Amino acid sequence: MNPSRPIVLIEDDSDDTQLFRMAMRVLNVNAPICCFSSAKEAIEFLNTTEDPPGLILCDNHLAAISGIDLREMLAQDPKLHRMTIPFILFSTAISDADVVKAFELPVQGIFLKESSFEKYLDQLDRILKYWSGSITPNSPRPPQGWR
Repeated sequence: MNPSRPIVLIEDDSDDTQLFRMAMRVLNVNAPICCFSSAKEAIEFLNTTEDPPGLILCDNHLAAISGIDLREMLAQDPKLHRMTIPFILFSTAISDADVVKAFELPVQGIFLKESSFEKYLDQLDRILKYWSGSITPNSPRPPQGWR
């Protein structure tokens, strides 16, 4: 994940969105943060952006379209699928059946939101650090011979 590429949060709970924004400030995340309260808004953004996100964090329990259904829509759209954006379900709860379905799509991870702010910060920090070191077809490559 290129640190200059946006991080997208899809979350319909405004308190959770504010908590996420606060956590990004505490973690000194410099990437642009784009928050959407519905899957529809996120799809509109993804279809029009010139700068594909480096990471999508999505609640599974959205009002109209679940996070899993959104992931399936992104995977079926050739243009959006080619963006190769890591898609993380980031939710307060998820059923065993949804976990199986999510990994069949696939998602790149499922995380249950931590209940304390300190643990939540640590969780987000680990997710962001992991993806900042990951290479996707859209990420810049280190020079040849780099080890």
